Amino acid sequence: MKKWLLAVLFLILLPASFAQVVLNEILPNPDSDWNNNSVNETYDDEWVELYNKGNITINLNNWLLGDKVKNYTFSNISLCSDCFLVLYGSNTSLQLNNNDEEIFLYNSSGNLIDNYSYSSSSKDFSFGRCGENWNSSLTPTPGAENNCSGGSSNCDLSVSIDVADLIYRYEDEIEYKLKVTDLNCQNINHNYSIEYWIETLFSTYIKDPYTSTYEILCSDTSSHQKKAPTICGSEVYYIEAEIIAHGCNDSNPSNDFAQQLIIIKGRSPTSSSCEESSSTSEKTTSSVAKDLIVKILEAPTNATQGEIISIKVNITNNYDSAKTIQVYSYIYEGQKLISEGGWTGNRQEFTLVSKSTKTLELKNTIKQDALLGAHTLKVRAKVDEKNIDEIQSIDILEGKILIQEEETENETKEEVIEKEPVAGELITGAVIWVSDTNKSLGFAMLVFIAALLVLVFALLATLWSNKKTYKYRHKPKKHG
Repeated sequence: MKKWLLAVLFLILLPASFAQVVLNEILPNPDSDWNNNSVNETYDDEWVELYNKGNITINLNNWLLGDKVKNYTFSNISLCSDCFLVLYGSNTSLQLNNNDEEIFLYNSSGNLIDNYSYSSSSKDFSFGRCGENWNSSLTPTPGAENNCSGGSSNCDLSVSIDVADLIYRYEDEIEYKLKVTDLNCQNINHNYSIEYWIETLFSTYIKDPYTSTYEILCSDTSSHQKKAPTICGSEVYYIEAEIIAHGCNDSNPSNDFAQQLIIIKGRSPTSSSCEESSSTSEKTTSSVAKDLIVKILEAPTNATQGEIISIKVNITNNYDSAKTIQVYSYIYEGQKLISEGGWTGNRQEFTLVSKSTKTLELKNTIKQDALLGAHTLKVRAKVDEKNIDEIQSIDILEGKILIQEEETENETKEEVIEKEPVAGELITGAVIWVSDTNKSLGFAMLVFIAALLVLVFALLATLWSNKKTYKYRHKPKKHG
């Protein structure tokens, strides 16, 4: 009888022991050499920290750590009680998105143990567990207790650009202001970083991207100026700005980018100075454009609301040395994003050796409420603080979900929707989780029923054994 009770107790306590291992701290957006290999590499320096808050050592063999795209399988690893385990990107090969990401932890049976999602991140700040809640913008502490006193509140930083004039003459001072507003202000001082630049319609800079860090309470305005270039004729330019580090848990990355159109009136195109400078300018532009070449190989010309599209891109490095390159894509119209995940949500970073080409695939998800009509798909490569863009037009069509509606009361409604793999599914395609609550309740109920059945069988076996013993001891004797 005692053995049966111990078995039941083991079944009940086993899931609880698994639950003692949790995701504890995550750094998805590194700007330092966190894995101490003397190289600052974006994906290799990302890390995820686990913590065993239980009283026993847990064997993590065949457990899975994954994001929305890829899984890492643990092998020959155990996590002792009250211990931390830091997994760097160089160990797992996971590549965490800076925006719109979710991280999962499964045990060897394929059950979801823990998960965490975030909409945006700040460079060299971590997300960490503080008690039963998570906090953002922590000072990272890999392999140690989280610095919960350094956390920040939720926010919604938005940037706008104000200009003194829309039209400038060549050699005028272009004066503009960058205004950052916290739409969810909680009167907490924190820093933020913003990158800003001025470029032509064809992504040629008259002001290279520059990053400044400021302090904000509820709003902050910074003033800037740049001398207009001496050009021939009139040209359209864009002042652009993007918040790249928030210092808080930004809830809406779609308003982190702003763009303001201006016009610069130059010299008369028929003047002798313009004719002379024109040929020189063409030679210079041609030389610069060949240093790094961005080419869209495959991309759809139309997509529906909610659709995930794939863009195949070639990046060619014609520099005389290896270059670290960032590549990302988005769909937009003016200052409004049409794709999800922010302006740099699908960013990939890699090092490309001199005189070589790399082909990569980028994915964008069209917003469910995206405006219908013609928009712009842009692929941007960043190298040495310079942007090289390739664009093409894309038409957004109304999204359609195929559903076979029930025609009579006795017919069953059948949903016929083809879906991409979603968060919470293993890469193998086996669906192991629908929602945290439902999965936990379902698993707990199965364990309870199994334990109850075992207990009932044990009691029945005991009663039957006692009954047989009673009959044997009290069997009536025959008298001659």
